[in-house]
Amino acid sequence: MSEEKLKKIMQVPGIKTAVPMLINRLSTDRMIIVGLPQVVLGIPPDKVDFIASGAPLFSGKRKEPAPGEALVGFDISSEMGKKTGDTIVLEDKPFVIVGVFQKTTGLLDGQIIIPLKSAQVVYDREGLITNIIVEPEEGVKVDKLASDIEKEVDGIRVIPPSVFQKKIRASLALWDGLSMGAALTACFAGALCVVIIMLVSVSERVIEIGIKKAIGATTERIMLEFITESVLLACLGWASGVFFTVVFINLIGKLLLSSGANLFELTTRLLVLSLAGALLVGTASGFYPAFRASTVSPVEALKIRY
Repeated sequence: MSEEKLKKIMQVPGIKTAVPMLINRLSTDRMIIVGLPQVVLGIPPDKVDFIASGAPLFSGKRKEPAPGEALVGFDISSEMGKKTGDTIVLEDKPFVIVGVFQKTTGLLDGQIIIPLKSAQVVYDREGLITNIIVEPEEGVKVDKLASDIEKEVDGIRVIPPSVFQKKIRASLALWDGLSMGAALTACFAGALCVVIIMLVSVSERVIEIGIKKAIGATTERIMLEFITESVLLACLGWASGVFFTVVFINLIGKLLLSSGANLFELTTRLLVLSLAGALLVGTASGFYPAFRASTVSPVEALKIRY
């Protein structure tokens, strides 16, 4: 659309700021993209911090690129092996990287930001833009403002935050369902393995249990011993899972990153939650075998001969 639309939008009451943008895909070689797309974003230099939401720079000192300069997201920098001071080529036109953003796990990681006028020249879109971000004045209802803009300005479609959030939730619902299903299946399989291993352990240590009870071990003591063993077994499985996850992320994750995807990230929060899950599964899975062990009769156990 023409930049003239921006002037008409700014005339609508209730608008504080309107930021024009020209967005173009970085690569058109792939028709199917897994994860967030990598794009070149043309924007007025003084509005960069508006769309970057205050994201800090990983390297560099300026957030306002001049003509011939660019800011890049963390994933772009990692994939291309580029750092501050290097040159990146867009449609045969060189741009010097003046800043690399820290990783945000969002859209910014896969963006190359250049001045709007430079983007219009690079992609032969003189006087044209693809998107406009509008910031309402304080106290203005966003949905009503979106409706007013569509009424006052012809030929545009306004997407308020509520609609945008619904679309994101809908697009992530299938992925969330698959992830949850896989996690629950893994928990069930892990719990079943722990139960089987602990039951076998109880059956093989009947005499040992009988001797302990004969010399004064209480039922609670026997249960605590086997539940502790079950928890340690679950924690060993957790440690093995973390190890193979790290290997998977380093190998497969890098391959996906090269294709513009960034689906895997191991965070401290995820490690803590998975450890808590392992402790819970270990405790729950060890309760029945521990109960079986605690009910062993010392007299009957000591009668067993191998």
